Amino acid sequence: MLWIRSTSALAALEPFALLRRGAVEFGRSARSAARLSPALDPDPPAARPLPPPGRAVCIEGLRYTPPGHTTPLFEGLTLTIAEDEHVALIGPSGAGKSTPFALILGEIAPDAGTIAALPAAVLGQRVELFRNGMRGNLTLGRANVEDGVLWRALVAAGLDDVVRA
Repeated sequence: MLWIRSTSALAALEPFALLRRGAVEFGRSARSAARLSPALDPDPPAARPLPPPGRAVCIEGLRYTPPGHTTPLFEGLTLTIAEDEHVALIGPSGAGKSTPFALILGEIAPDAGTIAALPAAVLGQRVELFRNGMRGNLTLGRANVEDGVLWRALVAAGLDDVVRA
């Protein structure tokens, strides 16, 4: 009789485990919605002006101060990127490497200066993997994949050493 009561008590608590997961997923959903909302705006901001021929991005005299800060992250920034030119922004986490992309895409507005850019499709750096192991994330949508195929994919992506480590 005691065993039945304790089992019933544990079973009665089982639905509450889903509430915890729901709370975690709500945070992720809210962040995703915040990133997508500007793209769903029925009155989108005016399109960026196009740069001169042969240029992909032209930034002149840009000043940007992040919300809650008094010191600008960028002051008088001028940058020209040619079409097919490759540029790397390198720096420690939190230094502001993502901010130029947000400015170029019009996700945030500069305090001053001009930005002209070709239309672009961007894959952001904030990628959420599903709560799963490496195999589960790699085989999403195709469950029966052999290990050799997965390792070849990791090698092609340059991630095999990272996964082995």
